[in-house]
Amino acid sequence: MSRRVVLWAPSLAPSQNPPPAPLLNRLAGRSEPCSLIGGADDALASAFAAFGLACPVAADCPAAAVSAWADGLAPQAGQFWLRMDPVHLLPSRAQLLLMDLGHYPLDAGQAQRLIDDLNRHFAALGWRCFAPHPERWYVLLPAAPALRTTPLAAAVGRSVDAVLPRGADARDWHGLLNEVQMLLHGHPVNEAREEAGLPAVNSVWFWGGGSLPATPAPLWRSVWTADPLLQALARFSGAEAWDCPADLAVWASGLADGAHLLVCAETLADGDLLRFEAEYLTPLAGALKQGTIEQLSIVGGSAADDATAPALTLGRRDLGRWWRRARPFLATPRLGVSTTWSALARGG
Repeated sequence: MSRRVVLWAPSLAPSQNPPPAPLLNRLAGRSEPCSLIGGADDALASAFAAFGLACPVAADCPAAAVSAWADGLAPQAGQFWLRMDPVHLLPSRAQLLLMDLGHYPLDAGQAQRLIDDLNRHFAALGWRCFAPHPERWYVLLPAAPALRTTPLAAAVGRSVDAVLPRGADARDWHGLLNEVQMLLHGHPVNEAREEAGLPAVNSVWFWGGGSLPATPAPLWRSVWTADPLLQALARFSGAEAWDCPADLAVWASGLADGAHLLVCAETLADGDLLRFEAEYLTPLAGALKQGTIEQLSIVGGSAADDATAPALTLGRRDLGRWWRRARPFLATPRLGVSTTWSALARGG
């Protein structure tokens, strides 16, 4: 057995003109060129792939069912679940911008009052609505609709019209969304929030529909991420799930044998790469050099038109290849061997 760390930064997408990243490029030069296959150009599909789960063709990734399972709702095989997260629609010129509640979340009591009214209103349709967490709402439907949706993370900040549900049943669901908005308009919970200077919950966002998939073979011993959905996927796949550690050097020294996935889920603009190197790569490369961990892999994200992602794997001996030149990790086109999430977890 060995202690293997895979650092995944989905926002590190390949580019024709990659920004400066001296340490990342030096590590890339001392490893063999590699590309991750089996991912996707869609962030949600990539997240599922990282845990050995494939998303259906021409359908949503079933994020709602997996996160409902993690939130204790016990979805059953064949049931169709949708996320219906509380959001705020912000008027801006001739459009409505979709905003999450950000720094102004609901409390559990407010969320339950809204959910209770949604349940009463839509009882005739057979809806069963749940709010196990104030920011994560669900609806269990009596039948699967013909819908494709946009994940909330991909819709925030955009015009609602550009990201509305699509598919054969889309028009009906646009009408149902209007009903939800009318129910929430003037609701006592929203009146109290507005009096307190907080944004109203004036809509919900439907996304991630589907049924609970089969449990995959476990890839990771532990997963470290601040993202609730990735934590849900980790637990569903049989891994331990934890928030990101504050001190990576100390964290690495306490790891058990096996494969550990560490996710840097934040958006890394050009100016953030040096901070990423200092906060993530420097302590992890140090742990590899000291023998605290035996292998370090780094995985980026996919470009919009490419389902592969840049990747590298280093052992302790590889760090000693001082004569090898740095290689731009994020440059395109990428050459070299292909790897998979399963191979990275196994240390291959």
